[in-house]
Amino acid sequence: MLASATNFDTLHTMLRWKLYFIFILGFSLAFTSGCQSMSERRRDESLASTLKLYGKILRWQGPHEQGAMLANPEQAPKYRGITVTSYQVVSNPAKTGENTARQTAVIEYVHQDSQVIKRVTDQQIWEYDTENQRWLRENPPPRMPR
Repeated sequence: MLASATNFDTLHTMLRWKLYFIFILGFSLAFTSGCQSMSERRRDESLASTLKLYGKILRWQGPHEQGAMLANPEQAPKYRGITVTSYQVVSNPAKTGENTARQTAVIEYVHQDSQVIKRVTDQQIWEYDTENQRWLRENPPPRMPR
């Protein structure tokens, strides 16, 4: 009888340590993944606000003013005399990697001297600049022909 009681105590102690280990492991995994998701959530919120601001800049200031949002500001269109009449997102932003995203928008615009509405589909590629903690457009803006 004494031998079975000792085996039970040993088994009980082993199970208790295993439960402690599982609890600590589970807690540390939950805490670690929670930190990552908070960082990702901030990055996603930053992407959403950047894309919204980009649309507003095009719509209200003009395509020539988007240079600050481009990874290569020299890619900003030099032409003036274009008014963007509509900026519609047709495919919501989709993350293509940890630091990259894509979005498609349709831009309607007019050259002020012709007043003919034109339409262009804008395939945007955005990349997160980890050093400055902001999103920048990687690919050049679409051409807006007459």
